[in-house]
Amino acid sequence: MTWTTLKHKLSFLLSRRNKEYNYYFDPYDKNINSIICLTPAGIGDVIMQAPAIAALKAAYPESHLTILGHNNRNTPEVCRLMPSVDEVVDIGIPKYTWLSLLRYMLFRFWTLSYKLRKRRFDLVVSFIPNPVRKLFLFTVATKYWIYGNTTNGYPGKLSLAILDQLEIPSQERNDIFQIPEPLEKKMSFLNSCKRPVIGIHPFCGIPWRQWNYFESLVHNLSTLNATIVVFGKQPGYNIDANVNNLVNKLSIAELFWTINKCDAFITADSGPMHIAFSLNVPTVALFGVVKPSLRVPPNKKNRIRVLYKPSDISEKGSFAIPRKPLDNQTMQSITVDEVVRETMQLLNDIGWNI
Repeated sequence: MTWTTLKHKLSFLLSRRNKEYNYYFDPYDKNINSIICLTPAGIGDVIMQAPAIAALKAAYPESHLTILGHNNRNTPEVCRLMPSVDEVVDIGIPKYTWLSLLRYMLFRFWTLSYKLRKRRFDLVVSFIPNPVRKLFLFTVATKYWIYGNTTNGYPGKLSLAILDQLEIPSQERNDIFQIPEPLEKKMSFLNSCKRPVIGIHPFCGIPWRQWNYFESLVHNLSTLNATIVVFGKQPGYNIDANVNNLVNKLSIAELFWTINKCDAFITADSGPMHIAFSLNVPTVALFGVVKPSLRVPPNKKNRIRVLYKPSDISEKGSFAIPRKPLDNQTMQSITVDEVVRETMQLLNDIGWNI
């Protein structure tokens, strides 16, 4: 490492978040043979970063692109569907508690940092700020790095804006994910069933993003002249409505395939919501404690219906995942009738009358 590189790294480590991003990068240097992207944990977070990751690979097609992600949050399964990704390395954080993070930073962090630094990546990228990723970037980067400093906006748009400003082409792409045909027959009915197909994901990994009336919604929609499919992950889930229940039965690749078969999709803020957005599936998305501008791609509003009951907390927030639980009572004021009405209007707009 040169003295200039070290000086820039020290300046970056000690800098405050008064810029949209920090970087040490030469866009005219074509000798970028290895790239590592440091992604947040959730499925949705990786999907929102996917257009920027694909843009990096398109700008340096001969490079080996590695993702430092979270195996216990299904990052490898998502990345296997991305032709732009060559490798996934597990960050190795076992649980997301302060105690487990402290243990991680004292021991495993430094072992992994040493292994990654020996690989001498030409470019290290973290689009969304985070203290652990910042320290990883500082310890791993040996040549160039890019680090986003802001969370106040849709992450996908923020990431592409950084690349634009660094003269890395970042136009929208339609080939970010390649979804294989499923081998299992459990979803084969979707190839020949009655349409429209309405998909419902009634769960959320974060309790204060959960809407409590999905079961009533499923019963309401089950009377329509349509195919209703319910899916997601929830131990012990069962429902007696006349619907196709694929809960706890799908892999990540199968989940992508199933959502892609839907004519309309209904969900709260969750990983499957971002899958639907990325596949351009018409979606009704329910929000309460997190404002939609942090989670909804602004360039797809004609395919998305947002039901949002704002509160003082949600309007003041600039983080999609605060450090403490939030009260989502305002979200519970979204009614089943409102969701049905938005779904019918969305279907009507794309040519379905039921």
